[in-house]
Amino acid sequence: MFWDAVCTLVFVVLTYFLCQKRFRNLVRHFMCILIIVSLANLIFRYGAMPGYHFYLLFLGSIPFFMFENKLVIFAYFLSILGIYLVYDFRYSAFPITPDSELGFLYYPNLICAITVFFFIVYNFKSQSLSYQSIIKAQVDDLSQLSFKLMLQKDEIVIKSNQLQQKSLVLENQNHSIYESLRLAALLQREALPPLETIFNGIKSGFLLYKPKDVVSGDFYWAKSTWHGTIIVVADCIGHGVPGAMMAVLAANLISQIVEDQGKCFPSEILLELDRRLQRRIKQDPESELADGMDIAVVLIKDQNVSFAAASRPIVKISTDGKVQIYKGTRNQLAAAKPKFSEYETLELTGEQGDRFYLFTDGAADQFENTSGKRLGTKQLISELSQIQHLSLSIQKEEMESFYKKWQGDQKQTDDILLIGFET
Repeated sequence: MFWDAVCTLVFVVLTYFLCQKRFRNLVRHFMCILIIVSLANLIFRYGAMPGYHFYLLFLGSIPFFMFENKLVIFAYFLSILGIYLVYDFRYSAFPITPDSELGFLYYPNLICAITVFFFIVYNFKSQSLSYQSIIKAQVDDLSQLSFKLMLQKDEIVIKSNQLQQKSLVLENQNHSIYESLRLAALLQREALPPLETIFNGIKSGFLLYKPKDVVSGDFYWAKSTWHGTIIVVADCIGHGVPGAMMAVLAANLISQIVEDQGKCFPSEILLELDRRLQRRIKQDPESELADGMDIAVVLIKDQNVSFAAASRPIVKISTDGKVQIYKGTRNQLAAAKPKFSEYETLELTGEQGDRFYLFTDGAADQFENTSGKRLGTKQLISELSQIQHLSLSIQKEEMESFYKKWQGDQKQTDDILLIGFET
């Protein structure tokens, strides 16, 4: 028993070691040889008592399951059959003889049983090989498909690299464009008057300026003269670079008209600016530049406000909450038209504490975040009326918060320019 246990342990360890080393075919041969040796030992030790012919039937089927090569199967089967024949006809003390009750049917029945058994085993093996061939064909198809997918993957990787390179080029171009626009915005700001000088000679005021893009088509201009303080709010049709170029041109022309020619009254400024712009840009009704400019000009002296405008209003809110809206000439400035327009100057008299507001159309065109509703001039004026109890500096903060809440995640519709001042 001791040596049997030792041999069993050695067999298990050796088998496990060979399997780990991936010598599985060698393990199969080793097991078949060991089984054959064990059968021979059993037969020669105990003779016919253990019924070795039944072990023969069992052992004869093992090669069919363990191997696929027909020569190997046939060789092992002949080895087992040889052991049986050698013992049965030469060494066995109890040779197999027909049972007295079965008579002559013993051998035919035994042969038929063995034949049927091996036919079933062989048929199972054939089906197994057929299934294996089908699986192999499917594996080959999958391998071809995998190869095609690898080729497609390589193409995708190449295209992805190309797209990344193009994306990098576009990113560099966008960065260059953005830097150019940023510098253009700085130049545009330099062309506008400093914020601290806008309300010189006025009790108080605020400026809310929100370009849609980096540069803006809206612009403001201000100058303190001996006639009073001039404030200009203008909206060049369009935004972005075209609008910004028009804005810088118009701001420079206004500076020339006021500072060089000494014209300070709103209607005179508008008329001269109209003439100069039309000469500069050579308006043609069929040109893309046929659209002009909305502009409002005010001259503030003490409690008096002189106002002239092209398509822009001025809103007056009195200390008692009364709202008055004054509209300028409907014709846009510098638009293609058969003759120059005449711009009327309105004289507005205010009392101490009255507030006036100038704004471009972008201040009323913003869409609401959830409903998509346009703000509109009426609601804008309503919002301004509700904060009249606040100082103008606080009003600016309130309007910034209002626009931020109203806009939400929506994109800004247009440039926003809103100026409020108090006489």
